[in-house]
Amino acid sequence: MANNNLEKKIDKQIKVLIVDDETSILDSISDLCDDNNFSYKISKSGEDAFKITKNYNPDVILLDIKLPGIDGIEIVQKIVNYDKYSQIILMTGGIIADDEIDKALNYGVRGFIQKPLDFNIIKLRIKSFANAKKEYKRIEKEFIRSKEQIEIISNNSPDFYFSVNHLLNITYINNSLPQFNKNKLIGKNFISLVEKSQRYKIKNKLNEILKTGKKEKIEICYKKNSKLINYYEAFALRFNKKNKKYGIHLYARDITDVKKLQQDKIEYEKEQIRLITANTLHTIISQKMFTIGGYHTLVFGNISKDNENYKHLKKMGEQINILNDE
Repeated sequence: MANNNLEKKIDKQIKVLIVDDETSILDSISDLCDDNNFSYKISKSGEDAFKITKNYNPDVILLDIKLPGIDGIEIVQKIVNYDKYSQIILMTGGIIADDEIDKALNYGVRGFIQKPLDFNIIKLRIKSFANAKKEYKRIEKEFIRSKEQIEIISNNSPDFYFSVNHLLNITYINNSLPQFNKNKLIGKNFISLVEKSQRYKIKNKLNEILKTGKKEKIEICYKKNSKLINYYEAFALRFNKKNKKYGIHLYARDITDVKKLQQDKIEYEKEQIRLITANTLHTIISQKMFTIGGYHTLVFGNISKDNENYKHLKKMGEQINILNDE
């Protein structure tokens, strides 16, 4: 039989807390736990159940809805606030009003059992809910591990990404901007980082993304100091927060070196055009000078009109007249 706050002193996988002010209910469920090798503790009040929960950390709590002092529904909220993984089953001897059901579910109740109790159902529920608690913990542990890995990757990424809210204030940024203090950037308006000549254009573009949800690729530049300008190519994507306010995720890559290579290529091509133009002009001038020299020989030299050189120089003289006309 069950004594108040008695725990079976054997190593068992599933721990159960039984809370009811009826001794017969406590005894019956205690026997069920004994038969199935469940570890258990018992309590007759909500306040006492909460104290036991903090020390015992049960896998499943069987809780009577009507208790002296604080009733079962009210104590649920305290227990769930302490342990969000709590698997609480409410036991009731009568019909539960819809608003009470909604209240219990909102507080964190996982299920209901009607009295008189079906012990086969209780056994199945205990096993099922205990496994559910373990699974919830495992999933959260994996999530935390994945989140940590993502943060490590992002903080060591050559790219950078950040989030801004509907006011374009920065809410998150990774560690890929060593020239900035990360903590000081949180809450700062993103537009203030942009080079002044670009601010109006970028602000309008981001506000358009907030309004339409259209994905955009934008080029952003900002001054690191009075002399150097960095260029970033960013992919902007709108997201919806719980408060129904939109924000924007921006994933960006430093393209400063690419821009410099592009500018160097443009300067090289300009230089090549300048050299080609200069060489072409030099050739034209050389041809003109050669023609002038030949024409001088034609006029002042003693060359026979039947001579091939005479004919050639005469033709070149005609060409210089055409060039002069041009």
